[in-house]
Amino acid sequence: MRVLVAEDDAVSRKILEASLRRWGHEVIAVDNGDDAWRILSGDDPPRIAVIDWMMPGLDGPEVCEQLQMREGQPFTFVLILTAKDNTDDIVSALISGADDYLTKPYHPQELRSRLGAGIRLVNLTLELEEANAKLYEAAHTDFLTKIPNRNAILSRLADQLSRSKRSQTPFVVAISDIDHFKSFNDEHGHQTGDDVLIQVAQRLVRVKREYDAVGRYGGEEFLLVLDDVDEASITPVAERFRLGVGGKPIESDGRLLPVTISIGALWVPPESTASVEMLLHQADELLYRAKSEGRNRCCVEQFVPDESAPRVQNG
Repeated sequence: MRVLVAEDDAVSRKILEASLRRWGHEVIAVDNGDDAWRILSGDDPPRIAVIDWMMPGLDGPEVCEQLQMREGQPFTFVLILTAKDNTDDIVSALISGADDYLTKPYHPQELRSRLGAGIRLVNLTLELEEANAKLYEAAHTDFLTKIPNRNAILSRLADQLSRSKRSQTPFVVAISDIDHFKSFNDEHGHQTGDDVLIQVAQRLVRVKREYDAVGRYGGEEFLLVLDDVDEASITPVAERFRLGVGGKPIESDGRLLPVTISIGALWVPPESTASVEMLLHQADELLYRAKSEGRNRCCVEQFVPDESAPRVQNG
């Protein structure tokens, strides 16, 4: 593992570095607490730190206290080295957030043993982080299309609404629906229907910008949240998605199937008083209009405050 060594005594630091490298670790060495904190609070910090108690700048316990105040940062195992050996000092170091404590002078094998325990703890933490990441992804990803599911894309819409008001930037919320989707299932089977959903999702994702979001809203509907779109661009932006899906047939089981989508796109100015429910209602009404006017088209408007109504089910 990468190990941070923070020790102001040059001789002690060199001996410690040599031992750690001999045991197979990559060492990052500093001689003060401020540099230790800078490294531990940066991107991809070492997961093991061996820190002297008394150092220029932040001392060992102060570095530990700073680590304890981080939120959402990876776990770092901290071993404090010091000549202090009374019970009060040990308790003080552990209260500050240190995970272990070793008094000077120490035997190298005792240090190695303590670090071994720390490495096992870090490895268990890494496994837990990986498991939690997989659970999070599963809870927020549509099983079939592998894009954000309904809950995830609605959460993104709520975040976008708040961000738009803070940054004073407009955005677009759009609902797209696969035209005559039922016919794919009825005429070619549900596997073909699944192929159509998957490939439509992939095409929508390819069209979007990096900071836009596309999620499966339900059934054959997809919700688009498009950041920082000026009012004059709403129609060409919506058309880009429509043509990105319908520009060429979709292949399924050796067949080429023409697939089109209808889109209801709503431009939301930053000063709007919209709620998520109001935005979804108006975008859905625009989608319904696109369907009723012949499908394979976009209907776009600016958000206008009104009373929400029951959601229209599209076919």
